[in-house]
Amino acid sequence: MKITKAEVNKVLAVEFIFYPQTTITPELVKAWHLHFKDCTREDFFAAMHVAVAENKTGFPPSPGAVREYLKKLKANPEDLETADQAWAILLKNGKPSARAIAATEIMPDWHNRGRWETQYLPFRKKEFERIYNDLKEKDEILETQGIVRSQIGYGRESLPEIAKSLLGEFTW
Repeated sequence: MKITKAEVNKVLAVEFIFYPQTTITPELVKAWHLHFKDCTREDFFAAMHVAVAENKTGFPPSPGAVREYLKKLKANPEDLETADQAWAILLKNGKPSARAIAATEIMPDWHNRGRWETQYLPFRKKEFERIYNDLKEKDEILETQGIVRSQIGYGRESLPEIAKSLLGEFTW
């Protein structure tokens, strides 16, 4: 179902709260709707959310910037997943992305996570995020060379080799 002006207004109200200098007017909602009327509300919200989260300018993202994130979302949803989101999915025993699985294979002692003490979870999370973000960075480098990790996969049987080739030797 395509997004309505009312839904665009709701998304802008949620995401533009970080930009108090921006007033959401009917004209602004109409303009955003014009650019994204072909999208579903879920796709628009996801793209807008990532655009705002990664925006470092202090000004709201442009429709063009949100459209770029929407293209990435359509091409490979894993590209828009943050390490924090991947961690939450893993802890809830949800369906993790290939990159999250690869990060857990690299992470020492992941198989013993049921015995981790609660006070050490923030440290474990930081460790996971570091590994996950390293993998994401390496995937982005591969993409500049025309290699898309989501197309070739991580391959569970070759994860140690992939990890070593992508990240080099780890020192723990």
